[in-house]
Amino acid sequence: MIELNDFEWRRPRFLLVNFGIEALGVRHLSSFLKKNKCKVNLLFLNHSLTNECAYTYAESVARFIQDENYDIVGFSCMTNDYYEVRSITHALKSKSKRPLIIWGGVHPSICPEECLKDGQADVVFNGSAEISLEELLSGTSLRKTTNVAWLEGDELVSNYSEIAIYPPDSAPFPDFDFEDHFVNRHGETVKMNTQIFRELYPWRGTHYFGITARGCPYRCAYCCNIYRGKIQRKSVEYFLEELVYISGKLPFFQTLSIQDDSLFMNEVAWINEFSEKYRRTINKPLRAALMPRFATHDKLEPLSKAGLTYIGMGLQGSTRLNKEIYGRMETSESFLKAVDSYKRYGIIGRIDVIIDNPYEQKEDLIEIAKTLNEVPKPFPISVFTLTLFPGTRMAERASKDNLSHLFCGNAYKSGLSRDEEKPGVYKTPEVWKRMYQDYLPNLPKNICRYLIDNCNNSNVEQRIIHYSKLPATVNSIGKQIRKLSPKLFDKGFVSLNKRIFGKK
Repeated sequence: MIELNDFEWRRPRFLLVNFGIEALGVRHLSSFLKKNKCKVNLLFLNHSLTNECAYTYAESVARFIQDENYDIVGFSCMTNDYYEVRSITHALKSKSKRPLIIWGGVHPSICPEECLKDGQADVVFNGSAEISLEELLSGTSLRKTTNVAWLEGDELVSNYSEIAIYPPDSAPFPDFDFEDHFVNRHGETVKMNTQIFRELYPWRGTHYFGITARGCPYRCAYCCNIYRGKIQRKSVEYFLEELVYISGKLPFFQTLSIQDDSLFMNEVAWINEFSEKYRRTINKPLRAALMPRFATHDKLEPLSKAGLTYIGMGLQGSTRLNKEIYGRMETSESFLKAVDSYKRYGIIGRIDVIIDNPYEQKEDLIEIAKTLNEVPKPFPISVFTLTLFPGTRMAERASKDNLSHLFCGNAYKSGLSRDEEKPGVYKTPEVWKRMYQDYLPNLPKNICRYLIDNCNNSNVEQRIIHYSKLPATVNSIGKQIRKLSPKLFDKGFVSLNKRIFGKK
């Protein structure tokens, strides 16, 4: 048994464990610990495919950790990582000799008691762990360290307080030292190398997932972002230094994918400086997230010149759902205004929509469909099941309204997927899901308008579901036909519409 008050925090040997290989937060933390003269390894895991193999997976990882004789093992834990982090922690605690086990990330910040009592972590951290670890590594006692919690017997001892963000320009660049990294593949823990990294990293490592700021100005009711309302931004010069460093570490890096909640929340002066210097020094294609009301021309124009080619933007719901349920400061009108703005610069926009919401009504579904139908076709779309994350205003409201049992999204499930076996849950009617995913992004506006207006017709509804894979196929073929003859393409669609849906 480890005595927390006697543990020696000065220069311990760390293993940091993360589910998923992008791991931007853990990579930053690793570099921070190395800067503080700690020895650090990273271990990247994927979720077990089934509950049945989770324990075997945990035992394999626990044996590796025990053999390497680490002083501290730190887990980054989102809610959907919880059960596997718990299983590995339990396996470690069954060993006669074990490291100190610490958990950080969103779930320990929101649910410290669950992580300590059920998860059996020794210490959990609230928010950015750099500040708390800096105190511990400098000799501050656990009892006097900010934003940590632990158990004494069965009693929770918590120093949790307001979350502070570690100054971005003081944080070292993320750790891509492959010689210090491990990955679990097919149940075996092996050393990372460039080949394995490129096999596992999205787009074979050609996209660098960078971040210019932590925090978000929005306070969406369903969101578990622990930095809501707080924003700390890197200076342009420091971020560009990071990109030059990354270009040396990852010479195959071809596209910068900025992971800020919205790059556009940065001030115009920052955007202008970044756009000019990025084009001059890095000059690679850009991807970013966009919140509709920040889509102003004074930001879009310089960023498009700097190489912005693709954005992700949330419609999420109808105007009523956004205002009354989601707590979002957006309307269908502000969304379409943003679409019009970024389309002027030839930027591709992926649209996010939320479904499976017990609060949604048919009028909401129709408005969402009509709004999507105004977006120039084709467009990529992501449709997400509304999920109740612990500690969110959405979860509190659903509990108060006695509706929690109707939500089919499972925050604890890998991939945040639907809990298909849960009885009596609400799911958005299949016809609307198919409209959002398949028809509206791919088929011409007049056909989609007809489908929206006739969704009450059972015959049309059945055919929408039955032919749901057809629109994407037709659109793929249609891209070639459009180039040859737009008139022929439109004529072909009218004919197809008559045959499938019986339109007169």
